[in-house]
Amino acid sequence: MCYSSEHYVILAHKIGYIKSLSDPVTDYVPELKDADPKFAQLKIEHLLDMTAGLKFNENYSWNPFSKMAKLYMGNNTLKVNAINPSKNF
Repeated sequence: MCYSSEHYVILAHKIGYIKSLSDPVTDYVPELKDADPKFAQLKIEHLLDMTAGLKFNENYSWNPFSKMAKLYMGNNTLKVNAINPSKNF
């Protein structure tokens, strides 16, 4: 059985880890506050229904050093700088 991250978010909401889907993302990922203050406006529901307004290129090339590979295998996704809210909101 394959689950998307949306399923895990809904499950976390149902069991009480996430209080409301209208909560700011920064309540659960506080590191985003340091990345850009605009992230405080971003709600969990925006991410779930893909209305966050983030510009993101999902290029799954065969390059093991690509940005997507670093996001998937890396330990610091903010450092990869794939998301820049200052330019995308």
